[in-house]
Amino acid sequence: MKTMKTKLTRKIEFALAKKVLDSRFRTEYGALEVPCGNWIGKGKENVDFATYAPSTQEITCYEIKVSKSDFNSNASLSFYGHRNYLVAPLFFS
Repeated sequence: MKTMKTKLTRKIEFALAKKVLDSRFRTEYGALEVPCGNWIGKGKENVDFATYAPSTQEITCYEIKVSKSDFNSNASLSFYGHRNYLVAPLFFS
């Protein structure tokens, strides 16, 4: 089931992508809605935004939550990276 993204979600995604793309020296690569799963292929989740740094071979995952209800929903937190961040606006609605 495909859900519509809020304007705030798209704004946060843009800011994360801009952080990667605006780097003077490209040290990492980023992508939105990265499919992940366990090592045997069962269960599939999407990470909202992920980066890969070839020099260190590290993956960083970002989960975007834009409201309290989004944070408290049954949607899982996809933390598959070497570093994982929860990204939220300064004030939840």
